[in-house]
Amino acid sequence: MTERTTGGASEPRGDGPSFFVSYARPPGSPSRDDPSPIGELVQDLNFEIGQHVRQGTRQVRPGVSDREIPIGDNWRRFISHMLAEAHVLIALVSTPYLDSDWCGKEWAVFSRRAVHARPPLSPETSAILPVVWVPVPQDRRHAVVQRLQYTNERMPGSYARDGLLALSRQAGKRDSYHQVVNQLARRVSDLLMYTTVEPGRMVDVETAPSAFHQSKPNWDGVTFLQSKAAG
Repeated sequence: MTERTTGGASEPRGDGPSFFVSYARPPGSPSRDDPSPIGELVQDLNFEIGQHVRQGTRQVRPGVSDREIPIGDNWRRFISHMLAEAHVLIALVSTPYLDSDWCGKEWAVFSRRAVHARPPLSPETSAILPVVWVPVPQDRRHAVVQRLQYTNERMPGSYARDGLLALSRQAGKRDSYHQVVNQLARRVSDLLMYTTVEPGRMVDVETAPSAFHQSKPNWDGVTFLQSKAAG
């Protein structure tokens, strides 16, 4: 693999956020500065994770999305840091998400990081959690997404049928929304307690291949960035 480096290559140091939310913004959607279900989901997950993580677990930093990027910061570098440091990638799957070249790049960059799981988790445990944000027809789901389980018997049937976004917006389905968030938080908590996710090298996401648009991602020519921690 041919690697290009900007300002030297370095691995991030220290524990990263518990999760980073990867999602697509459909055309005409509000900016990230407007109130949105994404911000609500991040807050709800952080609260629930705090209830489930066992005492004695290393300090857990709150999960984030790109809504937390400070004004004036380099948003691409922020996302590069999150993909290299966050413990879990929560992917809000929808048709725009799977069509998005950028979201496919985020998935590909995060998936390069090694995950070491301890019992009771399986050695094949993934640190990517796909969420049914808006249901996608089966024939439109990419293989890398299909191979990961997205629901369990404790989640309501309306989750797979309607998607978490619809549950969050309908007053009569808020209980179902919270059921799903609770199960997602439990899984993130298990990953925090029983896995080690190796830090990644910071990648200029724009130069990375897309996991959704290439059957075998080509990493030749990818640009690695210098971590703030090294600088």
